Amino acid sequence: MIKDYSLILISGFTFFLIVMLINSIYQIASFRRKQILDRLRGVETKRPVDQEEVFDKPFLQRLIGPLANFLKNGSSKLAPKAMQQAVQNRLIRAGKTGIKATDFIAFLVIISTLIAVVSWFLLSLLGTEFLKAILHSMLIGFLGGFVSWFSLGRSATQRQEQIRKRLPDAMDLLVISVEAGLAFDMALQKVAQQFPGPLAEEFNKTLHEMKMGMSRKEALKGLGRRVDIEELKGMVSAVIQSDQLGSSLAGVLRMQGDLIRTKRQQQIEERAMKAPIKMLFPLVFFIFPSMFVVLLGPAFINIMRVLGDMGK
Repeated sequence: MIKDYSLILISGFTFFLIVMLINSIYQIASFRRKQILDRLRGVETKRPVDQEEVFDKPFLQRLIGPLANFLKNGSSKLAPKAMQQAVQNRLIRAGKTGIKATDFIAFLVIISTLIAVVSWFLLSLLGTEFLKAILHSMLIGFLGGFVSWFSLGRSATQRQEQIRKRLPDAMDLLVISVEAGLAFDMALQKVAQQFPGPLAEEFNKTLHEMKMGMSRKEALKGLGRRVDIEELKGMVSAVIQSDQLGSSLAGVLRMQGDLIRTKRQQQIEERAMKAPIKMLFPLVFFIFPSMFVVLLGPAFINIMRVLGDMGK
């Protein structure tokens, strides 16, 4: 009975692959018709697609491409807007600004499905019951998608930590540059040149937005939203308020730099105070047992030897 179910599932999966292959071939064959329709509708002018260019793509890309587009369109319709916004915010914090939320959701679905199918196939080869194999493979697929989501969150957290570490020194250079007579935009550019990394990427993006015509206020607000760090948000708010009130920008930046450095020092002290508590677990479960074995082992052996002699 289990083999019958396995044959049915394999047949269904093979049929699905054949349908996707036929769909891919149909889309490739009908590209000329789509070009004519696009021109008639006057939507936009597109470069004619070369058939050789299409077939030069890898087979898996031509096969999985329609499925990825289908999942992307489905995720944009079915996934709640709040979920899409949360995914997009995490992508932005991780520095993946070129990836849309719908693309990442489609990627999670595809990777979870592939992991589940491969897990089911391996479990079936090992002789696992059909229902157990299905349940276990679904669980493994879900865990695979969760690991991908967790990895994105960890990448975003690490990037924020890198920015937070560089921010105090960057603020000092920003203050010195402004006090030396540089404009705020030039001072930001100077900081971006001296501190390569995520912070420089965000500053360069802000400068690019201002060069493209965006106001300084909106560009700085976008910087605070992208990075999502309280220290940088405070600096952005102080600079915007300084522009609105006409106060000294150098004094405001110096005050913010002192606050950021003080907060950074407090965070380091807090981590130092938490270190003994974090060391307690490995100390109790790994180091102390080893010490007991080394110190009490010989005494225990002698006691067992004495008890053995007394028994004789």
